[in-house]
Amino acid sequence: MDFLKPLFFKKYRPRTTYNYEDKWEDHSIHITGKKLSVLIAHPNVEPEGTVLLAHPMKHLGKQYFVEYGHAEAYLNCGYRVVLFDFNGFGESEDRGFAFPEDVFEVVQLIHRKFARTKLFLHGVSFGASQIINGIVENEQLVDGLIIESSVSSNLAYYKGRGSRLYYLLNLYNNMFPRKNEHNIYTKVIQKLNTTPVLLIYGKQDVITPLWMGEKLFAAATTEKRLEVFDTKHLTTISEAPEKYRQVIKEFITEH
Repeated sequence: MDFLKPLFFKKYRPRTTYNYEDKWEDHSIHITGKKLSVLIAHPNVEPEGTVLLAHPMKHLGKQYFVEYGHAEAYLNCGYRVVLFDFNGFGESEDRGFAFPEDVFEVVQLIHRKFARTKLFLHGVSFGASQIINGIVENEQLVDGLIIESSVSSNLAYYKGRGSRLYYLLNLYNNMFPRKNEHNIYTKVIQKLNTTPVLLIYGKQDVITPLWMGEKLFAAATTEKRLEVFDTKHLTTISEAPEKYRQVIKEFITEH
């Protein structure tokens, strides 16, 4: 199916390169000879733990968390921050649809470097769905998931967008139904047994609507919490910064 990737992701290729401050250390890794770009920054105090941020489907890639303020917010709260580009985004080379593997490889990297760290995964939109997939078989490696604006399934997303890609994806799913199971996140999230989950959604979001979050929340059987903001897609950190940071900090502190 990798030959279909350009149809879905070509427009999200990076439009420029970004310069990062010296505090960001390059810990990139290579998987089957292909670079996966990873940056790590440490707070000015002894870290409370580590947060891995998984970016949305935007050409910014990991730079999204620098520009929107997530990275600095976590650093200011005393957490080590790990950023990475999914393969085919930013500075990471293309490896097809191996997005869950990207997540798992970075999680392993974190545990190799910081063996006793508390680890939380925070994914936004596309990144949120991929951290569900990337850790579900190895949830003992993480202490919590923050799922922000994830789709309930890839098919539901493309149907809502009124895209011709919906018909292509629907045809493929009907021809090869077993190959699509990992893209139905309401089913995947049911496999979590112990990992607490915080879901964050915006009432005005028309890209990943609240009903998707409610479906994921209903499907999850582990400890869970759904926080709803009066915000649009990807705007919660900028439109409701105080409540946003408070909700996340409470969740991490509890676990």
